[in-house]
Amino acid sequence: MDAQTIAQLKATAPESLWHFLLALPSTMEAQIWYALLLGGAIGMIGHYIRGRSTGNLSGSPIDYFVRDNPWRSIATAGAVAAELFAEIGTGIFTTSTGQFVGWGIVLMMGLKSGYSIDSLVNKGTRAVWTEKKRVATDVAESAKDLPR
Repeated sequence: MDAQTIAQLKATAPESLWHFLLALPSTMEAQIWYALLLGGAIGMIGHYIRGRSTGNLSGSPIDYFVRDNPWRSIATAGAVAAELFAEIGTGIFTTSTGQFVGWGIVLMMGLKSGYSIDSLVNKGTRAVWTEKKRVATDVAESAKDLPR
Protein backbone atom coordinates (compact mmCIF):
# COMPACT_ATOMS: atom_id res chain seq x y z
CA MET A 1 0.00 0.00 0.00
CA ASP A 2 1.32 3.41 -0.94
CA ALA A 3 -0.44 5.43 1.75
CA GLN A 4 1.67 7.10 4.39
CA THR A 5 1.27 5.87 7.97
CA ILE A 6 0.76 8.20 10.91
CA ALA A 7 4.28 7.38 12.12
CA GLN A 8 5.70 8.40 8.75
CA LEU A 9 3.60 11.55 8.80
CA LYS A 10 4.96 12.47 12.25
CA ALA A 11 8.51 11.79 11.10
CA THR A 12 8.21 14.42 8.38
CA ALA A 13 7.59 16.98 11.16
CA PRO A 14 4.72 19.00 9.70
CA GLU A 15 5.02 22.71 10.01
CA SER A 16 1.78 23.16 11.91
CA LEU A 17 -1.10 21.36 13.52
CA TRP A 18 -3.28 22.21 10.52
CA HIS A 19 -0.82 20.60 8.11
CA PHE A 20 -0.87 17.43 10.22
CA LEU A 21 -4.68 17.39 10.50
CA LEU A 22 -5.13 17.91 6.76
CA ALA A 23 -2.76 15.02 5.99
CA LEU A 24 -4.27 12.68 8.59
CA PRO A 25 -7.39 11.53 6.61
CA SER A 26 -5.22 10.11 3.82
CA THR A 27 -3.02 7.99 6.10
CA MET A 28 -3.10 4.22 5.97
CA GLU A 29 -4.66 3.97 9.44
CA ALA A 30 -7.46 6.34 8.43
CA GLN A 31 -8.18 4.33 5.28
CA ILE A 32 -8.32 1.14 7.34
CA TRP A 33 -10.73 2.82 9.77
CA TYR A 34 -12.97 3.90 6.87
CA ALA A 35 -13.09 0.29 5.62
CA LEU A 36 -13.78 -0.96 9.15
CA LEU A 37 -16.67 1.50 9.49
CA LEU A 38 -18.10 0.35 6.16
CA GLY A 39 -17.90 -3.27 7.32
CA GLY A 40 -19.42 -2.29 10.67
CA ALA A 41 -22.38 -0.61 8.98
CA ILE A 42 -22.95 -3.70 6.83
CA GLY A 43 -22.78 -5.85 9.99
CA MET A 44 -25.38 -3.68 11.72
CA ILE A 45 -27.68 -3.95 8.70
CA GLY A 46 -27.05 -7.71 8.66
CA HIS A 47 -28.21 -7.94 12.26
CA TYR A 48 -31.39 -6.07 11.36
CA ILE A 49 -32.02 -8.43 8.41
CA ARG A 50 -31.51 -11.49 10.63
CA GLY A 51 -33.91 -10.15 13.25
CA ARG A 52 -36.49 -9.21 10.66
CA SER A 53 -36.28 -12.56 8.85
CA THR A 54 -36.76 -14.54 12.07
CA GLY A 55 -39.73 -12.42 13.12
CA ASN A 56 -37.98 -11.00 16.18
CA LEU A 57 -38.09 -7.44 14.80
CA SER A 58 -40.89 -5.48 13.23
CA GLY A 59 -40.74 -2.36 11.15
CA SER A 60 -38.48 -0.89 8.54
CA PRO A 61 -34.74 -0.21 8.90
CA ILE A 62 -35.64 3.44 9.53
CA ASP A 63 -37.85 2.33 12.44
CA TYR A 64 -35.13 0.05 13.79
CA PHE A 65 -32.22 2.48 13.55
CA VAL A 66 -33.97 5.86 14.02
CA ARG A 67 -37.55 5.89 15.28
CA ASP A 68 -37.84 3.06 17.83
CA ASN A 69 -34.95 4.02 20.07
CA PRO A 70 -32.45 6.41 18.50
CA TRP A 71 -30.25 6.44 21.61
CA ARG A 72 -29.59 2.72 21.26
CA SER A 73 -28.53 3.24 17.66
CA ILE A 74 -26.28 6.13 18.66
CA ALA A 75 -24.77 4.01 21.43
CA THR A 76 -24.25 1.15 18.97
CA ALA A 77 -22.59 3.38 16.37
CA GLY A 78 -20.35 4.96 18.99
CA ALA A 79 -19.35 1.60 20.43
CA VAL A 80 -18.61 0.21 16.96
CA ALA A 81 -16.52 3.25 16.01
CA ALA A 82 -14.54 3.13 19.27
CA GLU A 83 -13.97 -0.63 19.12
CA LEU A 84 -12.75 -0.41 15.52
CA PHE A 85 -10.47 2.47 16.43
CA ALA A 86 -9.03 0.29 19.20
CA GLU A 87 -8.46 -2.55 16.71
CA ILE A 88 -6.31 -0.22 14.61
CA GLY A 89 -4.33 0.75 17.70
CA THR A 90 -3.43 -2.87 18.37
CA GLY A 91 -1.69 -3.18 15.01
CA ILE A 92 -3.55 -6.32 13.98
CA PHE A 93 -3.78 -5.21 10.37
CA THR A 94 -0.05 -5.41 9.76
CA THR A 95 2.24 -8.40 10.03
CA SER A 96 5.39 -8.43 12.16
CA THR A 97 7.32 -7.26 9.08
CA GLY A 98 4.96 -4.31 8.56
CA GLN A 99 3.03 -5.77 5.62
CA PHE A 100 -0.67 -4.91 5.32
CA VAL A 101 -2.88 -8.01 5.81
CA GLY A 102 -5.46 -7.09 3.16
CA TRP A 103 -8.80 -5.40 2.77
CA GLY A 104 -10.80 -8.61 3.06
CA ILE A 105 -9.69 -9.14 6.64
CA VAL A 106 -10.30 -5.48 7.44
CA LEU A 107 -13.86 -5.59 6.09
CA MET A 108 -14.57 -8.91 7.84
CA MET A 109 -13.38 -7.52 11.19
CA GLY A 110 -15.65 -4.49 10.74
CA LEU A 111 -18.60 -6.69 9.79
CA LYS A 112 -18.05 -8.91 12.83
CA SER A 113 -17.86 -5.93 15.15
CA GLY A 114 -20.91 -4.17 13.72
CA TYR A 115 -23.06 -7.30 13.87
CA SER A 116 -22.04 -8.36 17.37
CA ILE A 117 -22.24 -4.92 18.98
CA ASP A 118 -25.60 -4.21 17.33
CA SER A 119 -26.94 -7.54 18.60
CA LEU A 120 -25.82 -6.65 22.14
CA VAL A 121 -26.93 -3.03 22.30
CA ASN A 122 -29.67 -2.35 19.77
CA LYS A 123 -32.57 -4.70 20.45
CA GLY A 124 -35.20 -2.80 18.46
CA THR A 125 -38.92 -3.39 18.88
CA ARG A 126 -40.16 -6.97 18.91
CA ALA A 127 -42.92 -7.96 16.54
CA VAL A 128 -46.36 -7.63 18.16
CA TRP A 129 -48.05 -10.94 18.87
CA THR A 130 -51.70 -11.00 17.99
CA GLU A 131 -54.10 -13.32 19.77
CA LYS A 132 -54.31 -15.39 16.58
CA LYS A 133 -50.51 -15.91 16.50
CA ARG A 134 -50.47 -16.76 20.18
CA VAL A 135 -53.20 -19.42 19.83
CA ALA A 136 -51.48 -20.91 16.77
CA THR A 137 -48.20 -21.17 18.68
CA ASP A 138 -49.92 -22.71 21.71
CA VAL A 139 -51.63 -25.29 19.49
CA ALA A 140 -48.35 -26.15 17.75
CA GLU A 141 -46.55 -26.51 21.10
CA SER A 142 -49.36 -28.69 22.49
CA ALA A 143 -49.23 -30.94 19.44
CA LYS A 144 -45.54 -31.64 20.10
CA ASP A 145 -46.41 -33.07 23.53
CA LEU A 146 -48.98 -35.55 22.22
CA PRO A 147 -47.85 -39.20 21.94
CA ARG A 148 -47.55 -40.54 18.43
